[in-house]
Amino acid sequence: MTILTFVGVVLFAIGWVALPLVPALREFFQPTDVEPLSMVSRDNADISRFARHFREYLDGHLARLPGEVAPDGVLQLPDGAEVVRVSQPPDMMPVRSLPAGSGHRIVLLDGAAELDGGEMFRLEVRAMEEFAGGSGATYRALLGERSVSLGIRSRVMRWVHGVGALTVGDQSHLYGRSSSDQQIRLGRGVGFDRLGAPVIAVGSGAAAPMPSLPGQMLPFEVPEKKARRLGDILRVQGDLTIPAGTLVEGNLVVAGALRLEAATRVRGSVKAHGRIVLASGVVIEGSLVSREEIEIGDHGWIRGPVISEEALHVGPQTTIGRLDLPSTASGRTVSLADGAAVCGQVVTQEGGQTLE
Repeated sequence: MTILTFVGVVLFAIGWVALPLVPALREFFQPTDVEPLSMVSRDNADISRFARHFREYLDGHLARLPGEVAPDGVLQLPDGAEVVRVSQPPDMMPVRSLPAGSGHRIVLLDGAAELDGGEMFRLEVRAMEEFAGGSGATYRALLGERSVSLGIRSRVMRWVHGVGALTVGDQSHLYGRSSSDQQIRLGRGVGFDRLGAPVIAVGSGAAAPMPSLPGQMLPFEVPEKKARRLGDILRVQGDLTIPAGTLVEGNLVVAGALRLEAATRVRGSVKAHGRIVLASGVVIEGSLVSREEIEIGDHGWIRGPVISEEALHVGPQTTIGRLDLPSTASGRTVSLADGAAVCGQVVTQEGGQTLE
């Protein structure tokens, strides 16, 4: 009985000591860290909802005004807000300047506008026709029911939305949410927080279709000593470099840093615990995820999403996402080179920038 008691105590002690190791042992024999390969954006909310709510607010209040109120001049909304409404016949030249006092009132432009520049709008602006802002203007928020063009060195403090295309001049800054129902085209040196549109392009960039598969590619040589295959997922311990022109079939998870040399193609998704570097012309037919920095070279193509817990750098002439399958590019910071294009959303935690 004494021996059995002793053995029982020893077994209990071993079990008690080993209990904290159970999650690690389970992860070792049945790894689950491949799940983030199919992760969705951490914030997939409607990026243009502020603009939609402003439209509903303004239309609702204007509809309750008495019919004898003149269409021009300052209107008093039922909630006390003041609106400067500028109307003009369709055949007249676009509005160039606004009435005095417009800067601290809601501005409603019924016709096209090409402003001189330097204006400061402390409340929202709604343009019913094409809107072109001048250089150095500051907007609290801007809703364009047609196309919107912001001049160089413009600033938007909260949000901007264009039903048509949204074009942003060089050295501007878009705080908050910026969106378009058609496309966003950014100049050089533009800062941003969140972007959303069917196509977000820098400079002359355009969304490219997925490149066709070359006739001859090198088969991927699996590093057997540090790799395990789980279905169509290959898990590699440590760092990994894949040679140029290699074709990787299936999903790839790397415990360390990962580098894909030029013209490499992955027919699946990629995740790395370390830094990811893609050389020129790399194609990823799935998602691209890293806990550290992601650097994408020129002429790349990623179906997306592309998510980095640190910095994300997108090279020139690189496309993320497809027109028929919007995606997300996300990072603590995001830099977009000239010619880069994203179909869907660009989300940052600490701000993004287009390169000079």
